[in-house]
Amino acid sequence: MITIEDARELIEDLNQVAYDRAWPSWTVSDQQEDPELAEELREEASQEQARYFRDEYNQLPRLKRMAIWNYALVDEEFGDQFSSWYGWLEYQERLQFEKAVVDRPLT
Repeated sequence: MITIEDARELIEDLNQVAYDRAWPSWTVSDQQEDPELAEELREEASQEQARYFRDEYNQLPRLKRMAIWNYALVDEEFGDQFSSWYGWLEYQERLQFEKAVVDRPLT
């Protein structure tokens, strides 16, 4: 299993890749003069970046994904950072799924 420091570095790298992929959307939002439109476009860029982050995350080897989830569950700071990049709603949905799998009786 990877260390929490390695996992932190890995998710930082994933977020940078996601940010780079979403950069055109961030640029468009920053160029808007209408503050409401700019905010709407920033939200869309943020959601786009989170999708790219999840895409990159899902390409990791299974053991690395498992380690990241483990650290997200046991380390509050790590979990907060990971969930913000993964997408908060999607993180909550996945968390419920993970808990259901863990709590399922082995019969």
